[in-house]
Amino acid sequence: MRLVKTISAAAFCAVMASIAAPAVAAWQDELNDFDRARLGLLDQSRDKGLAKAARGSQNDLATIRGVLGPSGGPISGRELEGDWLCRQMKLGGMAPSIVYTWFNCRVRQTRYGLYFEKHTGTELMSGYLEPYENGRMVLMGAITVGEQRPKPYSGGNVGAGAIKTSNDAVGIVSSMGPGHARIGVPFPVIESDFDVMELRRGGGASGHSGAAAAVAPSTRNRLRIEEPRDEDLRRGDPSGDEPDEFGIR
Repeated sequence: MRLVKTISAAAFCAVMASIAAPAVAAWQDELNDFDRARLGLLDQSRDKGLAKAARGSQNDLATIRGVLGPSGGPISGRELEGDWLCRQMKLGGMAPSIVYTWFNCRVRQTRYGLYFEKHTGTELMSGYLEPYENGRMVLMGAITVGEQRPKPYSGGNVGAGAIKTSNDAVGIVSSMGPGHARIGVPFPVIESDFDVMELRRGGGASGHSGAAAAVAPSTRNRLRIEEPRDEDLRRGDPSGDEPDEFGIR
């Protein structure tokens, strides 16, 4: 007896639809609704931060405009790999603006993907990078302080500062020219309305007095440069408590 397997029309259509459906980018699978909404408000967040920064130090404002003025272009993982000088700028929120000195960052390939880490300074940030829209990259990271070990992007874990905030940090990475890039972080959960991190290759930090000192990390941070090991870089489970509904503050 010959056995004939049959498939219903509904099941066949479902199979064909799954084959025809485009692949969903990894960042879309990993980010929660709150953080996807933040990325969609990148321009609004930047504009709000700039408006508040205009009320503060004009020196800070000139630096910030120099970083945010150029249109962000596409950037590849190959272009990002390696060591960088980096400095954080916070716009709005607790102060009109804050421009920090230069520290050390790096981007490297791991078995789990392309990994970014700011590994010197008091406030540290690390996380995975994935291709984003228009040739840019998206950072799915988390913030730690001092000697804390790097944390994975959580997708909504409760963090310090409020009952329902998270240490998660998401941002868009774009090129500003050879050896020059930026990470725009829209609507950080605490402290500011917009953050931007400027990245420059060593020796190209426009003569900034803090850049040379940043190349040689302190002894306190030397262990962090060797960490996390690849086996510690597993992606965080995005399940868990969701942040409150996002809105423009």
